[in-house]
Amino acid sequence: MPAQAVPAVTVATHPLAVGAPQVSRQSPARGMEWVGKLHCDPFNAGRRERPAFEEMVPVQLENGAFVLQRRPLGMGGHFRIQGTPASDGSLLLTGVVIAPQGRRKGEELPVRLEGRLDAGRYVTNGYLGGRACSLEIAKR
Repeated sequence: MPAQAVPAVTVATHPLAVGAPQVSRQSPARGMEWVGKLHCDPFNAGRRERPAFEEMVPVQLENGAFVLQRRPLGMGGHFRIQGTPASDGSLLLTGVVIAPQGRRKGEELPVRLEGRLDAGRYVTNGYLGGRACSLEIAKR
């Protein structure tokens, strides 16, 4: 299935924590524990409005890249996204999400979140499928 173009958007961010620890603009250090906070806006999936939600997402570090995975593979709402912070502090996370319901239920949809290092945490905005979301990644 060909990837669909994802429109650019500016999404309000939701700070993970005031006074988050400072992070280097270099690749994340091995051994550090990271946590992700995902916030998605309300979404109209056909006849059903899906409410906004916010949840914590586990963050793994693999070869200098952040890897976030939610729910078991194949389950609706599952996603796997990854990206490596650039030396300028920018971060692009890409991957797929499995549509949990509606006419596209079970389909893989593109995920794209872009952002940068801000006050010791990575703040990203973009889309999970067609849903506007923001994700922050910070040290525990």
